[in-house]
Amino acid sequence: MFFIIFYISVIDSFDSAQDIVVDGVTIIGAVNAIYVSSTFRVDIKNNFIDNSYFRGVHLYGSAHASENVAFVHNNLITHNKLDGIDIDSHSARYLVEKNVVIGADNRFLI
Repeated sequence: MFFIIFYISVIDSFDSAQDIVVDGVTIIGAVNAIYVSSTFRVDIKNNFIDNSYFRGVHLYGSAHASENVAFVHNNLITHNKLDGIDIDSHSARYLVEKNVVIGADNRFLI
């Protein structure tokens, strides 16, 4: 089995990771398949995410004041143990639309 885990994050500088595109990737059996934190202009689209131990897509907070910090669209997310798409409560400026989430086991957050 092939495992891919995306961890998109910046520790010290909020503007270091920007213009990230994750497009058309199959991710099976990851812990958190795609984790986005403190980044600028992230586009997550057209992916198939299956059987992640925690979350398919986890959007964590960002200090950016711009619009559209992360755009999550047209993804198929299936059989994750916790959430399909988790947007943390202190997050802002994320646009999530036209995704399909099937079989989130314990919680269902979009």
